[in-house]
Amino acid sequence: MRKRVVFLFFVFFIQQVWLGTIADSLAETEATAPKKLVVIGVKSDVDLPELKDQLIGYGISSLLLQKLFDTGKYAPIESNPEIIEAINGLIKRQWMGGEKMYTPVEADQAAAQLRSDAVAYAKITKCEVSQSKSMLGPFSKARSKVIMEVEVYVKEKDAEVRSAAGEGDAATSSAALLYKMRDDKIYFDQTALGQATEKAIIAAVDKLQLQ
Repeated sequence: MRKRVVFLFFVFFIQQVWLGTIADSLAETEATAPKKLVVIGVKSDVDLPELKDQLIGYGISSLLLQKLFDTGKYAPIESNPEIIEAINGLIKRQWMGGEKMYTPVEADQAAAQLRSDAVAYAKITKCEVSQSKSMLGPFSKARSKVIMEVEVYVKEKDAEVRSAAGEGDAATSSAALLYKMRDDKIYFDQTALGQATEKAIIAAVDKLQLQ
């Protein structure tokens, strides 16, 4: 009888250890699994004609989304036409300047509306363009330099807002200064303004230390 009691206690103990291990493993998996994230807009504090096109707001939002996905910490949401329309509406309102920056409460509300675990948004705080000319015999060559500064914000559910600022610069001929747009898409790698924007976002995301 005593051996049977000891055996049953041993079995019970093994079961508890096994169940505890499974629970710990599930908790660890949940903690490290990529969270669903949506970018809900980019706001510009810079008054430049080069930044007026609404397509730029969508393009920079998509760029930020991709750089956050690249960290491995976030994943796309399961989108549908209603969700996509809601996201586009938020991005449009932010870029057009009619809305203030999101508060933490508003960010959480947007995440709940979009069925996301986290949201991200950004603000362009600086865009400086300088031009110079160099002479080579009878010929002159113009160069343009762009410096961009972007602040990036990430708000996860039940967590504080994380933010970081990044700066990027690029120089090229004046003919390749502005954003390159074709087929409703911005090619950030083909112009100085696009390259500087991408560098600034990468720098800001790196400072967030999300990995």
